[in-house]
Amino acid sequence: MTDRNSYTSKIVLALTLTVFMAGSLFGQTAGKVRGTVTDQASGEALVGANVLIDGTGLGAATDENGEYFILNVAPGTYTMRAEIIGYKTAVEIDVRVYIDLTTTINFSTAVEAVAGEAVEVLAERPLVQPDVAGTVINVSGSDIENIPVRSVGDFISQQAGVEQGMTIRGSGINETAFVVDGISTRGGRDGTPTTAIALTSVDELQIQTGGMSASVGNARGGAINIVTKDPRDRMILDVLINQSPAHSMSFGKSVKDENAYWWKPYKDGSVNSAGTAGGAWDVYYQAQYPAFTGWDAHMAGTSGSDTL
Repeated sequence: MTDRNSYTSKIVLALTLTVFMAGSLFGQTAGKVRGTVTDQASGEALVGANVLIDGTGLGAATDENGEYFILNVAPGTYTMRAEIIGYKTAVEIDVRVYIDLTTTINFSTAVEAVAGEAVEVLAERPLVQPDVAGTVINVSGSDIENIPVRSVGDFISQQAGVEQGMTIRGSGINETAFVVDGISTRGGRDGTPTTAIALTSVDELQIQTGGMSASVGNARGGAINIVTKDPRDRMILDVLINQSPAHSMSFGKSVKDENAYWWKPYKDGSVNSAGTAGGAWDVYYQAQYPAFTGWDAHMAGTSGSDTL
């Protein structure tokens, strides 16, 4: 029994270490919010104020220094409020939380004069993020949808320090950490990640091209961290439509617009009335395009079997 208990303990310890190492290797997909709550008139810290994030069950109370910390906040944009008895409710809107970064929101409120009155403030993004030591790009899913790209890879390749094929600063794609919802998508054979992520499913995207933190492991070129949308109790359907002009190949060159293979007989002013056999084109030129009897014949009803 002693040997069996010892063997079981070793298995539990191995599983615990594996989970811990996986969490350290794949990095974090959540952010943090910190700040202070102070009296607007005196500037003194308010102890015991409740700071809440609307729409979530997350919140914290301020300590003796008026400071609060809220951990494991999913990336996104929120409305926050600070409440304490005897003071107005202070509200911050458009608070942006980033992947693995700390957002600082400081509340300042006055003694309550009218019951239920709230002070609403628009949160501003600092010019310098104090907890970013390297080159980090944070983009929301709504920002990506406003860019004319077809895939996540196309968007990433447009960023500074990234080349086509998501090559970061000259390193290969197999030297880049690609993490989706905290899970590495790298293949075990050659280290090449799976990057086929639906463009409209991205909620938050972070690209690290230099000075990576210790939370990023097994990466030489950079790190790409993606958090997908949470459908919760509803279905989400997105349709992405791409449109391009007609193309054809003529003598090895791409032909566009009115010179396209299917359109030229109908739009070329020299033949669209009398037809391709009307004399403007020689037999060699006619052989390159569909035969067309001309718009005049169509109007007269003598176009035969021509179809548009």
